[in-house]
Amino acid sequence: MMKSRKITIGLPVVVCVLFMAFLLFPKDHSFGKITKTELRFGENYINYVVPDQDTMAFNILGVLKSDSSLQDLVTSVDTNNPNIKVVDYKADTGTEHKGYKLVNIILTIEVLSDDIEKADQLLIQFNNEEPIAFDMGLMVIQNDKGFQRHHLEPTGNYNVGYPRLELDVILRNISSQSLTPVKISDLTNFMSYHFDNNVLIESKEEEQIQIERFDVTKRDQYDFMTLTPILEYTINEETYRYNMPGVIYGILDQDTKKIEKILD
Repeated sequence: MMKSRKITIGLPVVVCVLFMAFLLFPKDHSFGKITKTELRFGENYINYVVPDQDTMAFNILGVLKSDSSLQDLVTSVDTNNPNIKVVDYKADTGTEHKGYKLVNIILTIEVLSDDIEKADQLLIQFNNEEPIAFDMGLMVIQNDKGFQRHHLEPTGNYNVGYPRLELDVILRNISSQSLTPVKISDLTNFMSYHFDNNVLIESKEEEQIQIERFDVTKRDQYDFMTLTPILEYTINEETYRYNMPGVIYGILDQDTKKIEKILD
């Protein structure tokens, strides 16, 4: 007669096994998950004119708790607007400060319509599980079909990065007629600057545009901004729009300062 045997584990062994399990799987992200308490994004503002049928890369900055990791976990990134297509992405972590790591998700974007498209969430998938929606600020994108590219061009050293919302550029009138600048804004008039009526850029002449302060709908609303300054101007009383090269605000700050902005 065969006797049945029971397998028993003494208490010290059980404790040891449980402790080893805790070491191996200390948080949910060990099973392929990152929670919203571990990862969050700053108030990123992207308002940009993208070349038609082309792509553009943008930085989305956030923070991750220092004891967490994104390595090999992110399997897809998208936005909550199907007309803003993410064709590629890269998730990096960097400087640690105040218990958090700086996160930079670089999105390569293609816009699939001729309209102004908006998105305010990143849909991040970890280890092929259900995507998690993270607030990222606001992305406003449009292609460049409605913009004029044959009257103006930047010249000299074009300043791309600024610590605050200002602008210092030199534009050359490459048309055969004089033109009158009216205002500089973005796609949604979040920021704007109106020129005096006596500003005139003659044909083949240059004009330095220095703006120390824009009018904004809400100051200090965003931590980091990537913008296309849009110059509205007239030639013979006909209105045109020129999308200047993009500029960034706050993204070149020290990493520790960026982390503090996001945590505030």
